[in-house]
Amino acid sequence: MQTSKVAIVIVTWNKKAFVLELLDSLQHLNYPNHDVIVVDNCSTDQTIDAILEHFPDTIIINNPENTGGAGGFNKGLQFAQDNEYPYCWLLDNDVIVDKDALMYLVDTLDHTPDASICGSQILINGSEIIQECGGNINWRKSNVILNKHGQIRVIEPSPDTILEVDYCAACSMLVRMSDVNKYGKIDPDMFIFWDDIEWSTRIKSYGKQVLCNPNSVVWHHFNGYKPSTAWRVYYRIRNKFYFFNKYSKSKNTLPLLLNIYEELSVLYKHLHIYDFAFAVDSAIFDFKNNIRGKWQMQNISPQVSFISEIDTIPLNNYFVIYDHAYGSLNSNSFQENTTHNVISNQLTLTTLVQTLFRLTFQPSIAVGNQLNLFMLFSNFAILLVEEGTRIIQNNKAKNLLFISYRLGVFVWKRLIAK
Repeated sequence: MQTSKVAIVIVTWNKKAFVLELLDSLQHLNYPNHDVIVVDNCSTDQTIDAILEHFPDTIIINNPENTGGAGGFNKGLQFAQDNEYPYCWLLDNDVIVDKDALMYLVDTLDHTPDASICGSQILINGSEIIQECGGNINWRKSNVILNKHGQIRVIEPSPDTILEVDYCAACSMLVRMSDVNKYGKIDPDMFIFWDDIEWSTRIKSYGKQVLCNPNSVVWHHFNGYKPSTAWRVYYRIRNKFYFFNKYSKSKNTLPLLLNIYEELSVLYKHLHIYDFAFAVDSAIFDFKNNIRGKWQMQNISPQVSFISEIDTIPLNNYFVIYDHAYGSLNSNSFQENTTHNVISNQLTLTTLVQTLFRLTFQPSIAVGNQLNLFMLFSNFAILLVEEGTRIIQNNKAKNLLFISYRLGVFVWKRLIAK
């Protein structure tokens, strides 16, 4: 019988509805030996009042300032250390947990003494589609691979499906507190994004295992499908630089990444997406100057005016391409005589060339929550942002010339670097 007491730590900031939904799902856990701790990052939406009204047994830690997911989780980890919990379960505030999720995680670490971390199978909310089962780092391409991303969940539990991975997302991560005491907490200066990857990598560097048990299931409002923001762009890029600078064994990795993101900034400026360009430039500057923690320049990010109404796009028989399935947008938007296509995560070179050809030579629209190649070759690009949609009307010939020129600049930079 499982007896290890678990501290369940949730960090929240102005997500009252999400965190209440999560707390409700925790009421049904088949693992009663736990305490729920909510770290509030200085919310202004009455989150704490609502929690105390509906879930009065919740332990509340009020953070006097927003220290991001990294700083917030560290507050909870400190509470778990001070109160000598053997395990701590870190959860994003926008997940819903299966009743057996914690039971499987504890069982895995109880029976695997060399493992410090065990994560859950994370499904995209409202579906049986897998967001990830842990992830692995592609050191050659300087990116991460989400295990089983986009696949359909296999429901039958099996003890043989536990995966050893490079990292688990703090979206749902059980950690052994004795190892946290030895190897340290999350790096607070990362603030948000890449913090769980860095932590997992650091712990693995001491010879410990990081596991994912797909029998433990949570549902997540997946960030990859959410509208983009300048602050997300900033933290993802800055912390990616920091991570690969710290852990990559290749001396070419960081210069290549810097060149790539310098060109991304130029593309954003070419498309008049000046706030995202500012975020990229800030990330590069701050990394080079070892400025970490909360983004200091966020409040002076340029304000950008843009067209946001989809019905301003002239009527035509468009070929529409999406880099994800964005719910109602790809079924209820645009005109009736459109062809909708969602790009697969496993995009082959043949499919890429065929898609670019169609985008270039027929009326086309490209939709995404971040800049992608298809947006540059379509008549209209629709960038999904926190404020709604940004509609960009393209000059395909001008974009082609611009991309050709910038590609030459990039190649020249790489040759000079060698």
